[in-house]
Amino acid sequence: MGYEERYVRSSDGKTRLRVRFWLPEGKPAAVVQLSHGMMEHIGRYQELGQRLAGQGFAAAGHDHLGHGFSGLQNGMGFFAEKKGETFLVRDLRRVNQGLRKRYPGVPCVLLGHSMGSFLARRYAGMYGRELAGLILMGTGGQSLAAAAAGKLVCEGVSLARGPRAYSAFLEKAAMAYFCCPFRPVRTRCDWLSSVPEEVDRFLEDPLCGRPFTTSGYTEIFNMIISLAGLGPGEHLPKDLPVLFLSGQQDPVGGMGRGVRRVAGRYRKSGMGQVSVKLYPEARHELLHERCREEVLGDLVSWIQEKTAKQASG
Repeated sequence: MGYEERYVRSSDGKTRLRVRFWLPEGKPAAVVQLSHGMMEHIGRYQELGQRLAGQGFAAAGHDHLGHGFSGLQNGMGFFAEKKGETFLVRDLRRVNQGLRKRYPGVPCVLLGHSMGSFLARRYAGMYGRELAGLILMGTGGQSLAAAAAGKLVCEGVSLARGPRAYSAFLEKAAMAYFCCPFRPVRTRCDWLSSVPEEVDRFLEDPLCGRPFTTSGYTEIFNMIISLAGLGPGEHLPKDLPVLFLSGQQDPVGGMGRGVRRVAGRYRKSGMGQVSVKLYPEARHELLHERCREEVLGDLVSWIQEKTAKQASG
């Protein structure tokens, strides 16, 4: 089963976003929009897209600004001179509206991984009423104080060197932080997966692992701060089904603690359909871990259950 690719104009008014589609035969039972993570691209979701299409779902996602083919046009790891997060969320909206136009009345689930999960949480806070479900993989619940401190450092480097500059200091600090639990490490990206071949595949991909600009790092902290500052539930609809999936050894999720913290906050706000599953021994990229088949099965089962309820309701 193959895929289709199209290009849409980014909300920044100048970048063309590559959108990849994996489509079933006939009308899909649901649409799954994918929001990829930091320093990667939508092409890495081929296995997931094929699995979803094979189960009768339409799956689609685009290269965020600063990533993949979008990044080749306007700079890898660069979103915008100002308010880059706003463009990222607006681009998710543009792609979502295109999917809704193509498949009117079909339930839509938003799945975000890592950085893409932070964007998905922001998106659901604004447009959650339109979603049949929200899946958050490799997300985190960092403290506001830590995020604010990180932002100050990044802003200082950006001010000194410019928003499009690359900083070896910021890059080394970020990788060292994530790799710390796994020392001694073989590569700077050992925190991504416990499977060495998958880590190597990431490092060998010319569109993966590219450094972020100083402003790109600042925007990452802006996302974390905006979520921490929204308060309980991040204003998500109380009846929105949410599934958290994370590796028990994922440093982004605080080895599970940050994931449980966010899920607990959602439940405390009155959300009644919040589920959490942590995979033992798995690190950050569940779709590239030893448990990938279990993860794919869990995703398909959950999407089938939640979208069937919406369709019958």
